[in-house]
Amino acid sequence: MYWTFIVIRHSGKRVKRVAFLADKSLMRKRLFILLGAGFGLSSCAHHSFPFREPQSEVAPNTVWNGIISRVAVSKLQEPCVPRRIVPPHGVAIRGKVIMIHGFTACPQQYFELSERLAAEGWISYLLLLPGHGRVKRAGGIDDSDSFPGHGLIAPYDALANDVVALARADSLPTTVVGLSVGGAVALDAVLKAPADFDRALLISPFFAANDNFLRTFGLPVLGRVPLTDNHRIAWGPVCLDEMKRGRGGDCSFKLHQLSTVQAYGKKVSNKSHSVSTKIQIIGVEEDGAASTSWIRRTAKKLGIGKSSSDASACFYPEGANHSLLSRFDHPDENKYWLSSLLKSATAFIDQGRRFEAAPATSDKIPGCRF
Repeated sequence: MYWTFIVIRHSGKRVKRVAFLADKSLMRKRLFILLGAGFGLSSCAHHSFPFREPQSEVAPNTVWNGIISRVAVSKLQEPCVPRRIVPPHGVAIRGKVIMIHGFTACPQQYFELSERLAAEGWISYLLLLPGHGRVKRAGGIDDSDSFPGHGLIAPYDALANDVVALARADSLPTTVVGLSVGGAVALDAVLKAPADFDRALLISPFFAANDNFLRTFGLPVLGRVPLTDNHRIAWGPVCLDEMKRGRGGDCSFKLHQLSTVQAYGKKVSNKSHSVSTKIQIIGVEEDGAASTSWIRRTAKKLGIGKSSSDASACFYPEGANHSLLSRFDHPDENKYWLSSLLKSATAFIDQGRRFEAAPATSDKIPGCRF
């Protein structure tokens, strides 16, 4: 494995410089993919490889280099390679954002947001969940066996430690952003070291599976029974179609792996408390994947709803996609909320401005305005 830089040109002009970890045996294939992205052969090409030319004044720190070296031992799908995105030349550095994606997905979920933030002067570090993003096996079969499982949550806890170390690697203002399981990792990092994070944006944080979903009731038992441990669950044909259209990640996983994710999420939720970090939670009413009741419970522990708290929360309407900000998940749906969400996320990270929400009623989390 080694670092490779390819400069993509379009109409004689240099468009962007792409940096990634490469295996010599995969170079031709990856070059073809990159050229396709550069010349618009993919329907998602303009979001596919968001890299800027590195600036000398924001050279990668040793913590980031260590994270990269640990994942370099595995062959990764291109959208899943951890990425560091820096502002264009001439744009003053405002701070850094550490981003963690969702279960079975990839850093790709943050491509669009990180590009927006780069234009505003923010360096983005797109991390990879442990065991995720491996290159497919022969026949296009998922290689999700590397996901943490069997109740061993240590890899997720270790990632939260990496987030803290990355926050401490320099003196720049730091925001952490987490989607789904990444939201649990982001909150875990904040709880470990609240003084090291100025802001935290938790998007559809996964602390437990949806209350109305059978897996919620089966996981505590089934995930520890040998006969069902390796039962494979698939997202189905929709996910496979997304993969053909450029989505990175996996379309299946094993029951004990999801059980492990839930065990980690509940642990983080149960130890939650008010912190000095400014926290914004956004979710989906009656989310089809994450339990909204566990999100509400966690929000309450964080002090959301109290006049003295610097934390806030709002929900998008039922039916919005769990992944919320990713165009690669369910690309054909009407993501009517996305434009507003991206603007609000940028404003929160850049200026600390809370998401606009409808007036709260009783102890319920209000709706996000869009």
